[in-house]
Amino acid sequence: MFESERWSDPERTCAALGLAAPDEGIRRAWPASQATYPADPAGIGFLAPGYVEDIGARIALPAELLAAAVAALAEYDRHPALRRLAWHQHHRLASTPLMRRVDGGWPVMPQSLGPAGAFVHMHVLLSRVPALLAWHRERGVPAEISQATFTDFRVWSDHYRAKHGVPGFANAGWLTNGLTARLYRLGRLQFEHTAFWYQLQAYRHRRDRRVVVLAADGQRFRGDGQHDGANGISDPEHGFTSRFTADERTIVGHPISPRGAVAREAVTLAATDWRLVLQPGTPVLNMHIPADGPMDYAQCGAALAQAGAFFDRLHPEWSGATALVCSSWLMDPQFEGRLDPSANIVRFLAEFHLLPNAQASDSQTFERVFGGPIADLDRAPAESSLQRAIVAHARAGGRWRDAGGFILRDDLDWGAQVYRRQPPPSGG
Repeated sequence: MFESERWSDPERTCAALGLAAPDEGIRRAWPASQATYPADPAGIGFLAPGYVEDIGARIALPAELLAAAVAALAEYDRHPALRRLAWHQHHRLASTPLMRRVDGGWPVMPQSLGPAGAFVHMHVLLSRVPALLAWHRERGVPAEISQATFTDFRVWSDHYRAKHGVPGFANAGWLTNGLTARLYRLGRLQFEHTAFWYQLQAYRHRRDRRVVVLAADGQRFRGDGQHDGANGISDPEHGFTSRFTADERTIVGHPISPRGAVAREAVTLAATDWRLVLQPGTPVLNMHIPADGPMDYAQCGAALAQAGAFFDRLHPEWSGATALVCSSWLMDPQFEGRLDPSANIVRFLAEFHLLPNAQASDSQTFERVFGGPIADLDRAPAESSLQRAIVAHARAGGRWRDAGGFILRDDLDWGAQVYRRQPPPSGG
């Protein structure tokens, strides 16, 4: 059987690598990618040591990480199926406009594939870097911001080493965000231009400028104001279903408190006194918190302060982002009851209007802080105040949950806790 025939079937290729059956995205795009596979595999430029060394140096990969990534290239001769998969992923990246991420098709590689399996996703993603660097130069992105945007290669390599004990690279699906022209790192935080996705409407009062956030119609909530089913917990006895209506006279809905809980009782607002400022589809900047250092409160404020103007200059063709939004395990308001008021996380949360997440769970909390679930809380690491707080809450029967929050750009006044200082919503 010719090699081209042997690997023409994505099922066979994945089976040879010890992977689960390919998803629909891989199946659909496989014939097109394999039709362009070089006759001489040595001609795959992005798998050449010189290429990886050059691109790695241009984005300032740490020397030890770069050396490991280059050394892994020699392993592809032992895994022709892996080389085929790498080409397929590269083909998908090269065929995707810079404004779009490549979703799916980034399977977790088994440890049995050795260094090549550990680094294959990094090798593929590095093939996207030259095009993005050229775009950055064309748009005038400052060199320091361009370099900072690529630090996720290091962040997720550190994560892989911490989890597996050997060099490698994790979370390629996430990193495709950073390899679009929509996401940039500005100081301590990353920002991505996108559309608002939470099911709610936010209104600003025309005179006193306070903000009221109302849950969308038809959502089921528990008695504690969280989405029914969050953390796998339902509340048939005390739960309620939200209602929302808006016409030329009144706006009726269930308010979401600045601490992220939905009220059982609806409020009625006079429509002439309020204007809609945020709803699903509104342009926003989605904020991410890289896991590579302390969540310094002042540095976070400085990053937020420059984000809006940066994107306005870079992408004048886009509608200006109305709000800065974050969805993360770090946005859990329960941290305020477990950490010292001076803690960076607590101070950070107080600046946002917090929101409940419909699919909330504690999985990311334990993954990010402990590397995964904790089977025995009595044996959990307790090296930091954050670890101790998480364990204490769980031991007391509490359930951590990821959550969200936003700051309208017009309200950005770091340190003022704008939404906490507003009076609770009422009619009018």
